[in-house]
Amino acid sequence: PSFLANYGRRTAVDEAYPMKQALERLGQSSIPVLLATGSHDSMVNNRAALTALRSCGVPVIHAEISGAGHYSQDLQYPYFLWILRNFTEKRGLPCSVLRVTVDYAGN
Repeated sequence: PSFLANYGRRTAVDEAYPMKQALERLGQSSIPVLLATGSHDSMVNNRAALTALRSCGVPVIHAEISGAGHYSQDLQYPYFLWILRNFTEKRGLPCSVLRVTVDYAGN
């Protein structure tokens, strides 16, 4: 019962978070945003996340690893590392390559 009560409290706090306002502030900042996803993520709705970012004016680079699931940083590490290195060192990603599709959304 205590685990269920804890889960309920955490859910209530998550649902009360002012996500729209936070994303709007992010869109007004100059912070570069990378959304790295797996095409077969069973835990997060990638389209919903991208739509939320776009609708709040957040310029985002979306890199999707084909065939990867939620744990792409673990199971598809070479692709994940390639995405991170390009984003952090080169401040962007080249066009889509191998199993990575790149979309500059809102830029």
